[in-house]
Amino acid sequence: MAVQIATMAAGKIHWNSDQAIVGLMARHILTGQEHPTFYYGSHYAGTLEPHYLASLFGVFGASFTSYRLGMVLLLLLHSGLVYALARHVFGNRAALVSVAYLALPPFFFLYKGLTSDGAYTSLAVLGAGMLYAAVRLEEAEREGPKRAVTGWILLLGILAGLAWWLIPLAAYFYLAILAWFLLVRRSVFARLAHYAVFLGAFLLGSLPWWLANVGKGWPSLSAPGISRLRAGRFVAGPLAFFFEGVPSLFGARPGAVHPDIFTGASVVAFLIYVLPLAAALSILVAAKKRGAEPADRALLLMVLMLFSIPLVAGFNEDTYKFDMRYVYPVYAPFALLLGFVFCRTRWSRWTGVAAASAVLLFDLTSIVRAPRVQAALSQPSGAALDGVVRALRERNIYEAYASYWMAYSLAFQSREEIAVASFGIGTDGTVRWPGYLARVAASSNPAFVLWGAEAARFSDYLRRRGAETAKSTEVGGYRIFWDVPAGVREEMAVLRHVPESTAGP
Repeated sequence: MAVQIATMAAGKIHWNSDQAIVGLMARHILTGQEHPTFYYGSHYAGTLEPHYLASLFGVFGASFTSYRLGMVLLLLLHSGLVYALARHVFGNRAALVSVAYLALPPFFFLYKGLTSDGAYTSLAVLGAGMLYAAVRLEEAEREGPKRAVTGWILLLGILAGLAWWLIPLAAYFYLAILAWFLLVRRSVFARLAHYAVFLGAFLLGSLPWWLANVGKGWPSLSAPGISRLRAGRFVAGPLAFFFEGVPSLFGARPGAVHPDIFTGASVVAFLIYVLPLAAALSILVAAKKRGAEPADRALLLMVLMLFSIPLVAGFNEDTYKFDMRYVYPVYAPFALLLGFVFCRTRWSRWTGVAAASAVLLFDLTSIVRAPRVQAALSQPSGAALDGVVRALRERNIYEAYASYWMAYSLAFQSREEIAVASFGIGTDGTVRWPGYLARVAASSNPAFVLWGAEAARFSDYLRRRGAETAKSTEVGGYRIFWDVPAGVREEMAVLRHVPESTAGP
């Protein structure tokens, strides 16, 4: 937790409308205003996470701090599941190694885990839960009473269903777990009752997804995570994981668009990932010759996961373009595999300490070298918009236009006292919650909260229109415009961006 808090305090974890929308959804759920099935403005990212945050908001209030607390707790739950599984099948020492890796992780584990965008941290938690349930199911099928088998099948089905509701790319868990049972415990498929229990539990967990799709044109199948799957990426996708995904996921780069933190860092990240995987494969080959033990069987599941995730996610052509959100659940199986391999490897005490220290030092370097986020694009803390909220209230302005990246943040931070409609071209004009649009369009004095080039273009546009009555002020890097003439207001209500034909150079 200390590393998470320090990283947030250093301004390296962004806060923008992608997260604020989740906060607004949680607030709407808490007040009974809405009970959305998916992330606002989309047909994917099931709202398990907003409903969870709504419960926290009910205790601590709907705030930036409560949101961050919710993400920290989810990461702690993820680490707790990894520790519990590692300790159960690999032993206490391996569990400590696994959880130490997640306590001082590569930067991207914190970057995406503490933002999540409404789904990806939850998906990682559900995935870790599925791995735990699968291992316990195999044990119960091998040793335990039938009642225990049924219980673990029920839990596995519910978790799998919830993961499907979040995002169907969770299929990489299904593929790995299915293949694993076919290899190590086929008897789990022998009884028809098992199918009924699993399918019933799966349908229960994924019920919101089916209700939103059956008879309604299956809109979720057009979501980015599904519609951009390309069969031709069967080879290119997994290769992209190694050459583009591994450097970002395992500490060499803060993100897909950033360079290595130092020369050769990608090679280090590649070795951190590949060497334990190669060692695990060697252990499994030896286990096949001498007879597999329970720990070896669990290790095989982690190896299958590390192949399944890049295989399935790699079919999506967007997986490695922006960030590695679709493959974020890779950390649980990798940490488990790392803990097992580290403790199974025969090396001297000091060699082991040196190897562990080197990995953790590399992770720490990835966090330290990660840049602070750009304040205007991705708020490092909720306080960055305090001045804007205060300035609008002082002028009795409660409707505004702003770039998507801050619009919903501004609405959330003002507790929706201020309605904010997105403003700009492309992503800047994305509408996630249409409830604000009509209110802002009908306002007699909406503000325009802009920054950088967009603020300069709008200022030039007002000059060209002869809008002498318009006023403006600078607040924390933003320029706020108000008292805009009616003709301009009406045009902006339709366009929601500065007309290109009148934009200045």
